[in-house]
Amino acid sequence: MEKIREKRINEELNTLERAKITKKLPQNIFYQLIEKDGVLDDYKILVTFKGRPETIWQNYEIKGILSFPNDFPIEPPSFQFIDNFQHIHVYSNGVICLPLITKEFWNTKTTVLNVIVQIEDLIHRPPNLASPANHQLSQLYLNNKEQYENFIRNMQKDNTFPQESI
Repeated sequence: MEKIREKRINEELNTLERAKITKKLPQNIFYQLIEKDGVLDDYKILVTFKGRPETIWQNYEIKGILSFPNDFPIEPPSFQFIDNFQHIHVYSNGVICLPLITKEFWNTKTTVLNVIVQIEDLIHRPPNLASPANHQLSQLYLNNKEQYENFIRNMQKDNTFPQESI
């Protein structure tokens, strides 16, 4: 299984490189392999999403780790945001709520490129309030969208939640 995992991850990294060259990887997405004690960790990728212009995420650098389990590609990769990133579809531990990378919906033909692009899209599209991971942000969005948007814009400066609005 280890050889299958390594082969598939190498294929995925080559696909990402080709996508970057051919501009199929959106220009606001960057990635790099993570080093551990000076050695590349082939099973984790640091992904950086730059907020799209003219959105509440503009000027943000949103970072997360894409990790490959031992039984990848049979099991899906996982993705976890770092830097205390908050979003309606992100749990308090930074794990994203994205069906594409759950065991229930994972398809072994799904590419890492597709996963990364779907995460970037989830960040920027209007939230699905029927299935929030962060109920507190969801309630703020429902009760006072302007305050929600201000919270998102100011999140990098001050990552405290506006308690009085809940």
